[in-house]
Amino acid sequence: MATTSQPEPAIEVHTGVESPTWSLNYIAEPPVKVVVGPAENAKSWYLPSGLLKSVSGYFRGCLNGNFAEAASGEVLLTKTDVRTFEYFLGWLLRRDELKTAPINDLEDTWILADRLLCEGLQNEAMDQVRARMHRANAIIQNPSPAVNNHRQKHADVTLRRLSRLSEMTNAGSELMKFWFANTAWNLTKHDTLFTNFTSSEDWKTFPDHLTKELFSEYHNCIVLGKDSASPAAPGGCSFHVHEGNKCDGSGGIKSDPDATQIVNSGDISSASAKRRKLSEVAVSDSGDPSTPTSTFTGFGGRGSGAVRGSIPRGGATPRAGSSSRGRGGFVPRGRGG
Repeated sequence: MATTSQPEPAIEVHTGVESPTWSLNYIAEPPVKVVVGPAENAKSWYLPSGLLKSVSGYFRGCLNGNFAEAASGEVLLTKTDVRTFEYFLGWLLRRDELKTAPINDLEDTWILADRLLCEGLQNEAMDQVRARMHRANAIIQNPSPAVNNHRQKHADVTLRRLSRLSEMTNAGSELMKFWFANTAWNLTKHDTLFTNFTSSEDWKTFPDHLTKELFSEYHNCIVLGKDSASPAAPGGCSFHVHEGNKCDGSGGIKSDPDATQIVNSGDISSASAKRRKLSEVAVSDSGDPSTPTSTFTGFGGRGSGAVRGSIPRGGATPRAGSSSRGRGGFVPRGRGG
């Protein structure tokens, strides 16, 4: 007697800032083993593949095509930091670790989320960064001489932060845009802070291209005037990633009503849908989206703020044993390709 194959369950694409809501569809497929970190310190989790695919374009790509990950049910993230991935898991499982995470961890989480094509986590991490700096800005702007030491420490730490982040993402990413904007805004508010920056030992080794970006933003703040709003002011959706989504004006993102249909039907008629679809079929040769040097043909994803079409991220070449073509017939290109 002939058997009829069952259709794959529809993927519920989650694009909001808040953690995803659990669905029975998530247990319709077998769990996937996710191995994080280098072999000697690797940590593994068995996670609902439907849940991973609902929040991450990277997981949708490697678990839905003819790639080795889809066949084996195992994804290797050998270059991903275990601690950072645990923040992703906490957000995925609706815990509140991000609200108390150190700001460096929030930045690392934002960068991992960018490489996993996980907009919701990027925007939640950004909201937390802005909330921390909104409070810090109030202290920095205090005219009291007692705060001078704090301002100098802020200048030193900010210069190191911009240098560190510039090695992990580029100046066009929303994360870097925020730090340039917030730093420049503070510089226009307090003359002493400008001296704190330029007299810092870290200023002597601050990269020229970052200096140019910072002073360009500083000029913009002067043009806007001293009454301009703080980039860290609460509310709204400044510095969010809005690929194919609409902001609801309250800090959240409305789900794209066509997103699920696009992923399941292959309809990529719009430019934003094309970018999303193409990025979902990109998988790195190691199965790890952490390598920032790969590119792939097409519009691409956000790529840490890179110019679309040339995306410096991991997630390009199928692993050995996988098909050379992604879903929809698009051909990813590996490093140097």
